[in-house]
Amino acid sequence: SQKYHPLSSAVRTAHKGWKVWNLISPKRWFKYNVRNISGDADAVFIGNPSTFKKVPRAVRELYRVFAGDAAMTKDMKAWFQRGGMQTLLQVQEIGDINRLRMFADMLEKKGKITELPAKIWQGCWKAARISTDFREAILRYAAYLDFKEQLDKGNGRPQSFGASVPEEIMALKSNEDKAFELANDLLGGYDKISVLGR
Repeated sequence: SQKYHPLSSAVRTAHKGWKVWNLISPKRWFKYNVRNISGDADAVFIGNPSTFKKVPRAVRELYRVFAGDAAMTKDMKAWFQRGGMQTLLQVQEIGDINRLRMFADMLEKKGKITELPAKIWQGCWKAARISTDFREAILRYAAYLDFKEQLDKGNGRPQSFGASVPEEIMALKSNEDKAFELANDLLGGYDKISVLGR
């Protein structure tokens, strides 16, 4: 793995903490999520409005995985394996939830009464993070499902290319790969942002 100078690592850690606070702190969580869901909905409405029909299914399947620890459906597994959760803005900005020390600490803590305030505080952060990831995943997964259906019905050609370049999509081999790229382009490929862009 890449090694960083100690000063660079300290700056990266501080910057990541600042991003966490600015994205999902208790005072900002609601505004952040409303602002982002409206922006995502605008992109879907303009680029591929039939995505909205797949939202109920996406919510059901994602909820079972996020809240119930259920196995992924075949479609969700295909979306996930292509990087579905890695395309979320929050994952790109502040990293995988399992790598955030505050969440790891919460999992490691035992049930002493003196630790209750810390556990409550950390529980709030975990809820903010998971609810934001869940919210962001809904339209992305719904778009994947809708594009996949279009591709299956259209012999590998979607009814809409959304925000994608048609030639790039048609150069891909499988309908799953095409659907993933179409959905990612439609809702913003945060995993494709350059280092300079970040």
